[in-house]
Amino acid sequence: MANQTKFIGNDLFKQIDQSDYQITPFKVYKDWTYNGSNYYANGLQISYGIEDLSQFDSENDSINKDGTYKGLIYDFVHGLYYQSASIGSGSSTQTMISRHAGNIDNFEKINLNMNEKCIFIGIPQQLYGERIKPGSFELQYNTASIIDDTFGNIIDRNNSNYQIGNIFYEHGNIVITDTGSYYNSFNTSSFTSISYKSQFTIYEHSVTCRIGKGEFNTTQNPSSFSGSFPRTYGSASIYLYDTEGFDPYITSIGLYNEYNELLAVAKIPKPIKNFKDLDLNIVIKIDA
Repeated sequence: MANQTKFIGNDLFKQIDQSDYQITPFKVYKDWTYNGSNYYANGLQISYGIEDLSQFDSENDSINKDGTYKGLIYDFVHGLYYQSASIGSGSSTQTMISRHAGNIDNFEKINLNMNEKCIFIGIPQQLYGERIKPGSFELQYNTASIIDDTFGNIIDRNNSNYQIGNIFYEHGNIVITDTGSYYNSFNTSSFTSISYKSQFTIYEHSVTCRIGKGEFNTTQNPSSFSGSFPRTYGSASIYLYDTEGFDPYITSIGLYNEYNELLAVAKIPKPIKNFKDLDLNIVIKIDA
């Protein structure tokens, strides 16, 4: 049968049904490691805190190498994570702290005790994302190998899992509260490395493009066919041509908004032949 060319009209786009568009969140993690020589350049803060009950004195109070006051560091850590309060008939200390620490589900398993000294390690938010992944933190210094127990406690696995402080995952903060050898032996040149995993949420956008029988088997290029074709183009019309035996290959799919503005282009790894007598579904996935 001879090829027959016919005018199809302005049917270049197809509406995607709402049920064919889904968003699925999933967690991703990134490994970070800092040693004793590059932690400061990357924005990590390591400061000492000492309880000071006297009035603040900017001239005489003890300061850290980074210029922070040890008394203010202690007050900040104590007030945010360790301050006690009593509400109703019982103590609500654990409940209050769990809200700050992001350990609401496991607040009964986090052991919070603070003495008159502490070491504060702060990781910038852009380096831990939504939070530090529980079970991923490790600090190496001297003979200690400090890890977290996934509940908000940090322990020395080289010393029978002895607890030396806490980690607050959603804030990126680690506090060493042991005032014995751990506090006395720690300094910014004594540790070998700090490592952890940051956590982020990625959203996968899934679009199912449904191509029915005979759809998108057209072209806008009249030179693809022999014979006559319309030569007068309307100002707003798009002229498409269909022909028997014309089965194009799909190599890319464009996604548009309601204003026909191109949002994304999906490239097909291998061209797919679009047969006239077969339905075809193509799933496009975009991570954002």
